[in-house]
Amino acid sequence: MGSTFNPQILMEKLAKLNSSQQSIETLSHWCIFHMNKAKQVVETWDRQFHCSPREQRLAFLYLANDILQNSRRKGSEFVGEFWKFLPDALRDVIDNGDEFGRNAALRLISIWEERKVFGSRGQILKEELVGRHLENNNRNGKHSGFKLLRHSTGNALDKIVSVYQVVYGGQLDEDVILGKCRNAISCIEKVDKEIGGDFNSVIVAVLTYRIASVEDILDSRQNVVKLEFQVFLVTLRIIKSSVKRIRNVTWTLVQLNPVASLCLCLSLIIIIIIIIIII
Repeated sequence: MGSTFNPQILMEKLAKLNSSQQSIETLSHWCIFHMNKAKQVVETWDRQFHCSPREQRLAFLYLANDILQNSRRKGSEFVGEFWKFLPDALRDVIDNGDEFGRNAALRLISIWEERKVFGSRGQILKEELVGRHLENNNRNGKHSGFKLLRHSTGNALDKIVSVYQVVYGGQLDEDVILGKCRNAISCIEKVDKEIGGDFNSVIVAVLTYRIASVEDILDSRQNVVKLEFQVFLVTLRIIKSSVKRIRNVTWTLVQLNPVASLCLCLSLIIIIIIIIIII
């Protein structure tokens, strides 16, 4: 990869962009590499966003999010440039996209506000776009469909979250999960097109499969813990047996040479303590 930025190359890459994690991360790294051309990168992103098919525009938002999140440590160039165009792009997806696209865009707004990506401006953006969306939903009653979907899959989602937190100690990385969700969503959409069946049923089936996989991992970890505990018990028996022998030997030495036996006893006690600490 050369060091010279070429807008035409970026346009070609954006035309091939999709919502998969690999596609997003690969192009994000390329854009961050050309961070000194942040203005041209973002202006090209904005032009291609409005020229792209509607179903591809969410991928553009995912790309912007990845660039913003991973470039902040190196500088604020992309933050300033994306702020000029993202509000209009978000408004376009929220107003004209499907239900999934709207929810994804609103979630990105919340993440940027929580992580202070745009500083205090993130709160203003959230209040304007999220608040306006909620008002429109209340007027049009569009939230009923989401409640139905949530009811059909709620138990499965709750169980996944519960098991995931047990296995991984409650540490959830939103960026990693978001990337995995992109791949899962892509697979589910393909299945839905192929079978033409009930989309909610497909979701429940996929979630049930993932629950079983996570529970298998949990069972494996529990078996490892049990094995480690058994090893600990065997080691403890060995130590107890050694202590008993040491006590018998020490008693014999005390009768022969009290001073030497006392020094030996202290040394053995120190060795036992060290062994216990290591275990």
